[in-house]
Amino acid sequence: MPRLIFKSGPDRGRSVELKGHTIIGRGKGCDLVVVDEKASRRHCAVLFEDGKWFVSDLDSRNKTFLDGRAVAREVLEDGAEIRIGDTLLAFQIEPPRPAFVEGAEDAHTVELKGSAVFSVERVTGASRSLLEFSRRALAADSTAEVLEALVECVSEALQPDRIVPVLMTPDGPVAYQGKSTPYRRLSKLPISRTLLDKTLHSRQGLVLKTERDEREESPSIRRYGIGSVLAVPILSGEELYGALYADRLAESETFEDSDLDILEAFALMLATALTNVRLRESLSEKVSSLEAGFHEEVEIVGESEAIRRVLELTERASLLDSTILIVGESGTGKELVARSVHLSSKRRHKAFEAVNCAALTETLVESELFGHRKGAFTGAVEDKPGRFELAHGGTLFLDEISELPPTSQAKLLRAIETRTIRRIGDTQDRTVDVRLIAATNRHLPTLLKEGRFREDLLYRLKVIEIALPPLRERRSDIPLLCKHFLRHFGTKCGRPPLSLDPKALDLLCNYRWPGNVRELKNVIERAVVLCDSTEITPDLLPAEIRSRDPDAPDNRADSETLTLEEMEKRHILKVLRQANGNKAEAARLLGIDRSTLYARLKAYGIE
Repeated sequence: MPRLIFKSGPDRGRSVELKGHTIIGRGKGCDLVVVDEKASRRHCAVLFEDGKWFVSDLDSRNKTFLDGRAVAREVLEDGAEIRIGDTLLAFQIEPPRPAFVEGAEDAHTVELKGSAVFSVERVTGASRSLLEFSRRALAADSTAEVLEALVECVSEALQPDRIVPVLMTPDGPVAYQGKSTPYRRLSKLPISRTLLDKTLHSRQGLVLKTERDEREESPSIRRYGIGSVLAVPILSGEELYGALYADRLAESETFEDSDLDILEAFALMLATALTNVRLRESLSEKVSSLEAGFHEEVEIVGESEAIRRVLELTERASLLDSTILIVGESGTGKELVARSVHLSSKRRHKAFEAVNCAALTETLVESELFGHRKGAFTGAVEDKPGRFELAHGGTLFLDEISELPPTSQAKLLRAIETRTIRRIGDTQDRTVDVRLIAATNRHLPTLLKEGRFREDLLYRLKVIEIALPPLRERRSDIPLLCKHFLRHFGTKCGRPPLSLDPKALDLLCNYRWPGNVRELKNVIERAVVLCDSTEITPDLLPAEIRSRDPDAPDNRADSETLTLEEMEKRHILKVLRQANGNKAEAARLLGIDRSTLYARLKAYGIE
């Protein structure tokens, strides 16, 4: 019977035997469905009438073409080409029969690459194997899983005596030795390195039939009685991943050119699968590295009784969604504790938004916290969500909460109590699910008496209060902190393991640390940068630490009972003197933003 052979498109090579009346189109109800967007649902028909075959257009949108001419109804001759959209079909009355295929008189055939002809049943089986490999490769989590699937599916499609994936490594090509048994009778025989090297070098597939290609033989082919070989490169763009090698013994059926086409299809799928797996593995490693680094950054270091109480309270607080107030001097690690609570809570996979209230002007604080609508004020050129909305489902950390202006304090209290916010310029409230953590280095009861902080807001914030001890009250933790910072900055700078000279450690342990852990961290970072050996010596420490002058302001303060504000004021003045009045440099030494420093200077009346 006559047939149509696809000459283009995803079904290229497919052969379809014609009935007396065959409807062609992209609709599911057609006798022959073509995958082509330019084809109509019922595009044309091929029919047999009065002893002749005709093609008839069915009022298609893009017309039916026969040998390049648009036709309405035309007689079909042997070898004529029908074009439907971008799909080209060849009409054959008497397709050629391959002499080497047994039972060719009864076999359905498909035209493949070149002049090779293959049984429809064989192609259908290979297609199923390719589809199965594609499904398993997409679901694979490792290179080993991909290769196991490949070996099984290629064995099913081509029935080789052996299939060996060879992957490129820094040490050269390495044959994959998996859990499957791809070697069968050839399990102990070497593969032909000559043919493998030729494939890797030329980046082209080859088929070797030893009876006909004597000049191409490698010594091992004849020696071990291998009858035929297939080898194809595994390429992803310009990157060579390796090669696929398959062979059969001399008494087995010889590989044909069409087998090479099938193995090349597997190699193409394999390259894509290996690329995807390697990308996933690389991303997984990067995520693990980032998570490890993030957790290291929020690690609270210390074994003193004071820090143990903080850790215990932090762990308990993370189990609830209660509002937390963290109090402590500047540099004691209030944000570190807030992040630790977040990471230990059920909200750890959601956002953590940190806001420094002291860095915001009174006119911007509400826009930053609650957001605004487009046109709400000059400069509001688009809608902007506030930090409450950005932290939805997660945690909102408000540092320097004492710096909030009174009007913003009232709106914050309403947001905490109602769990709703309203953008500036909006008329609708928005519900937010946020765990609030606030922090301050000021004495809020004093601000309460002065009328600078709302009493109802204070009690709403301090459902759980965590007080961080200054570093001078946990001196036993200083060696641990030094070791931690040395490892952190040494790794960051690519330095070998660093240690502290005993005299340097003694100076660090006896210094008052008005800037607390932040100041210690900055001192260690400076020492690591300046160090030319593997040991931090006293000369690498700042002058104020080396001097240990009993008349220095820091030491005089040991005999005084000072408020947090007075201590902070003295420390700011000291650092300003150290920076020769340069506020940007002083802010850097203090580890705070310039805007925060300006706010402090204004609060303490420092010119």
